[in-house]
Amino acid sequence: MPLRKARGDMYPFITHTWNPIKGKCPHGCSYCYVDRIARRFGKEQKVAHLDEAELRCNLGSVDLKVEE
Repeated sequence: MPLRKARGDMYPFITHTWNPIKGKCPHGCSYCYVDRIARRFGKEQKVAHLDEAELRCNLGSVDLKVEE
């Protein structure tokens, strides 16, 4: 999956996100959203890993202009 449209308004300059890291972290925090999602969909999460297919995806081109 390439870029995803950002949700929320915490940082107005963030329009899209990209995360090549997939899976569950080893910490087992009680507030972990990955655990919640996995339970909701009845799926077991793999150990955290780098999704190499994400590294090969085309993220498109961006015109990065800095406002003065």
